[in-house]
Amino acid sequence: MSSIYFNDKDFPSMVNEYVLWVDIMGTKNSMSSSVKTSSFFICRLHAAILEAVKKKDIRLYPVMDGAYITTPSDKNMAEFIKKLFIDLSDTLISEENDYHRFLVKGALAYGPVTHGREIPDTCCKNFGDNREYVDSILLGMPMIQVSKGEKKAPPFGIFCDESARIASHRFEHRWHKWCVKSRIPKVARAVQSYFDYSLEHYYELNYPREKIYEHAEMAKQYFRT
Repeated sequence: MSSIYFNDKDFPSMVNEYVLWVDIMGTKNSMSSSVKTSSFFICRLHAAILEAVKKKDIRLYPVMDGAYITTPSDKNMAEFIKKLFIDLSDTLISEENDYHRFLVKGALAYGPVTHGREIPDTCCKNFGDNREYVDSILLGMPMIQVSKGEKKAPPFGIFCDESARIASHRFEHRWHKWCVKSRIPKVARAVQSYFDYSLEHYYELNYPREKIYEHAEMAKQYFRT
């Protein structure tokens, strides 16, 4: 008989929250080219995520080249996204070497989640001695929705799952546009420069040309004013 015991009677009720998944595009390819360079990209992303947190009700769950971000407030989520992507776009624009540029994208959903920190020790005897591990757990359908939705997000953009579009007018469109008009030309040029470089080095970068064209067109439509 298994010695693993879990008392599901003490498991907390799920609560509805906005869940954002944001990650770096093409980490697998960039890491195969240079582990050190891709590690720098990942650290910059997490530094920007930490910088963007201004509200206490925002919780972070980092996962290598990305992170889940949760909050029950649509206002706080919108502010977080704007701050995060403005800071990351500043990094993108200021970098003159395309090889040292990286692109991000994300997806947003809304629905019931359970945070590991809300699961009491009475659920499992191993949890009490390993709270840091348990606190890093996030459970819920929105995690699945954003994982699937991220593939539909444009470069440097956010895809909104139907659950988020229904829940808040702030996210009522398929693509949430964080970028103010005055910033669009600079960001769009930097993104296009990245794709131009990628086309010239697609074998070296292991980045299929058809994917480059697809992503470049998505970005073009996303940043179209």
